[in-house]
Amino acid sequence: MDTSLAEPGGCDASARLAAWAQAFESRLQDLVQQLDPSWQASLAPELAMLDHLPDDVSRRRFITRWLRHRCRGWPQLHRWLEPSPRLVLLRRGPMLRQLCTLALARRPGVLRCVVERRARQALKEALGPNHEPLRLLSVSGRAAPDGVAEWSPLHWACVGYDDWVDMLRAEDRPVRRIVRLSLPQKRPDAPLLRRGVLAERSVPQALQALHEHEVAWPC
Repeated sequence: MDTSLAEPGGCDASARLAAWAQAFESRLQDLVQQLDPSWQASLAPELAMLDHLPDDVSRRRFITRWLRHRCRGWPQLHRWLEPSPRLVLLRRGPMLRQLCTLALARRPGVLRCVVERRARQALKEALGPNHEPLRLLSVSGRAAPDGVAEWSPLHWACVGYDDWVDMLRAEDRPVRRIVRLSLPQKRPDAPLLRRGVLAERSVPQALQALHEHEVAWPC
């Protein structure tokens, strides 16, 4: 999502909310295609009717009803005035990148410890423009525990998801459930993730560090 949409210059709160509502409406149009493949497979019976609907309007209506039922509610528009719930407005690729970015910004030393070529290249590709700022942040970060430096970007997106959930309120439950559909049903190497990776920085400290390096988060 373009930052000009996230923070329209000179617009009041109503205009920003209207822009974000439009972004969410656009997101719904290809939501099923943006689910993690594991969810696409398991939810196929629930979504089978999509193939028989005659037009985009009917399909969008069906997705809206289905998502409201699946998430037991609907995102509350006013909550998008705070940054963290707006993560839901991103498509799956950028969303995973931002979750991975949050996880590594809280644990900056990890990136410095990734020396295995394949793991390093995977993170570089997944982080995109966020890689260089995170690399700079990693210079003074604490070294990563054994084995963690080999984790994939998806591992770190899962860690970042937990970090992000801690930023939300109870009323953000539908937002949390929509974002969860972008991650695997069964988190990769769940026992390893359950061990946890202690964060060196608080979420506000990590977001401030990203801001200082001109990284917009979440969008």
